[in-house]
Amino acid sequence: MWGAAAGLGIPFVVGVVAAAIWSNVAEASDTWLVLVALAGGALAGLLQAPVLRRSTSRAHWWIPASSVSWGVAWLASVAWAEAGLLLGGVVLGAVSGSLLIWVLRSATAHEAV
Repeated sequence: MWGAAAGLGIPFVVGVVAAAIWSNVAEASDTWLVLVALAGGALAGLLQAPVLRRSTSRAHWWIPASSVSWGVAWLASVAWAEAGLLLGGVVLGAVSGSLLIWVLRSATAHEAV
């Protein structure tokens, strides 16, 4: 539970602070915000991977999977304007959930061999 809270909370705060600082310097572009989301997702995955190591030896795959999930979710948020935040959250849950299942299933199949 604490790994998930830190893994989601810390990157969110870092992303918001980075976006606020960046917007004071220049207009924050969608590209910049996607890069912040990718970095935030990687940080979330890095913080959550030690918890996953208890269940699988392939927990290291969660770091890039989390990064991709956050990046795709932010792209969805940007693409769908007003409804973007809600839909971005749905996309984040769907993509990260699917990738987490993939990490755990592929690890189980790999470890069974």
